[in-house]
Amino acid sequence: MTPTAPSPNAAKHAIILGLWDGHDAGAALVVAGQVVAALSEERLTRRKHQAGFPQQSVVEVLHLAGVQAAQVDAIAVAGRYGRAPARLFDRQYAAQDPARIDPLSLPSQAFAQFQHAVAALPAVRDAEAWLGQRALRAHLQHLNLGHAKLTAIDHHLCHAVAAVARAQLPALVLTLDGYGDGISVAVWLATGRTAGQIQRLHAQGPRHSPALLYGGITQLLGFGEGQEGKVTGLAALGKNQNTLRLHDQLRHQDLDLRVQVRQGLASVRQALRQGLAAADVAWELQRALTAAILPWSARWRAHTGVDNLALAGGLFANVALNGALSAQGWNSLSVCPAMGDQGLCVGAALAASEHLAAAEQVDAMPWPSLRLGTPIASVQPPPPAQVAASLATGAVWGVARGALEFGPRALGARSIIADPRQRQVVVDLNQRLQRDAFMPLAPVFAQPRWAEIISTPLAPVLSSCGDMTVALAVTPAFAAVAPAVVHVDGTARPQALAEHDDPWLYAVVQAFAELTGCPALVNTSFNRHGEPIVRTAQEALASAQAIGLDVVLVGDEVAHLK
Repeated sequence: MTPTAPSPNAAKHAIILGLWDGHDAGAALVVAGQVVAALSEERLTRRKHQAGFPQQSVVEVLHLAGVQAAQVDAIAVAGRYGRAPARLFDRQYAAQDPARIDPLSLPSQAFAQFQHAVAALPAVRDAEAWLGQRALRAHLQHLNLGHAKLTAIDHHLCHAVAAVARAQLPALVLTLDGYGDGISVAVWLATGRTAGQIQRLHAQGPRHSPALLYGGITQLLGFGEGQEGKVTGLAALGKNQNTLRLHDQLRHQDLDLRVQVRQGLASVRQALRQGLAAADVAWELQRALTAAILPWSARWRAHTGVDNLALAGGLFANVALNGALSAQGWNSLSVCPAMGDQGLCVGAALAASEHLAAAEQVDAMPWPSLRLGTPIASVQPPPPAQVAASLATGAVWGVARGALEFGPRALGARSIIADPRQRQVVVDLNQRLQRDAFMPLAPVFAQPRWAEIISTPLAPVLSSCGDMTVALAVTPAFAAVAPAVVHVDGTARPQALAEHDDPWLYAVVQAFAELTGCPALVNTSFNRHGEPIVRTAQEALASAQAIGLDVVLVGDEVAHLK
């Protein structure tokens, strides 16, 4: 599958380029209201969470969509205020390694305070915004895009639009992240998919940011920036204890969230000094977060009367939290597949598109596919039964074929697949990938097998499970047959594959089930720890050799490495 190119008469439709130039920078292209290409800058620079102006991504998405720079009508950038210093000193900003940035350090806190202060001062923020956009225009001129109208769009509105693009309507939308444009928590009501049809009901600043507390505790536990998922995985290994209680620092109060970031971090520091295990800290953090967010979201549900929930922002990279929310009985729960700042470029482009959805097209999905990046041609891959037989003998395959997925996870186009019937597979594969031993692996299986694998109904979480953004309890029978893809808490982060999503992978999974009686395969992203997911054929081959995979499929070519 390759990115969808615009039709020959695309010039009659709006062509919008969306940008995000913070950490997890990237670019997206929307033509006639449809996302046709999207790519994160990290996939080209090979630096995880790459920040700064996404120059290479801009060039690549234009190329993928067959669009010339002169055809771009408008450019939308996520983030209105507080971005001028990073944009003026983009070269230095982009050269930083995001993994080495400590959000608890004085420079990081000073930059954050600057952004919050600017967002709160109308006269100052307008001047600062003009200066930041002027710096952006210098980059755009270099790419022959200086003619296009440039619009800056609210950070959280970009999150909300990206979430609504794959949600059922009307939707209650929650966007929670560290901060952006002076906001960390926002609640929206979406009656349609255009920015004008998404109304902000509530907002809170960074003083009450669950994501900042979660990120700070991630640092205190010895993990780097952007590694909050490790804390989520580690939490399943922890236990209840009386040394640390975060209820007072993370709770809800009616329609508000009440978060005391500094006090919460101080409590965790003290608990760690007293010898509390990291897993127990993670457990308490996950418990407190769930205990706050679930009743808070329920209050907003009652307040609005809306029964569809859409989520975006870095906090909702927490798949365990998403799974707990899904258990509240929503009619539907959808999570922006690039829930962190990666998704901002898509949200910006969609927010600026005048042709996103006409009134009679309000239910149309403007973001139907995540396979929006660099393609590796695949016409005739190996027979599914042959691949299934190899996997059943214990061979671990790397797969790189079709268009690169957009977002933090691979869904079969840049994946490592394996037999999940032995728990030791988790240990062995995490060692090969240089990942922490406690991190779970995820299953991919055919959608019709859902009921025998997952304990809850499929319909409310259909889109989320296609994108692997929610963790759900598995059936005892599945836990027994596929222990490598079931976490110690009895949950899995499923990829429920429809046949039209990837006919070849679907057939491989089905062939494996017929051969072994196990209805799923391991699916994990094709990358080592600390590296972005592979993009090109050359990267796939090099990574497969470094990881020590047994077999790698690149396009239609099979290479046996062992």
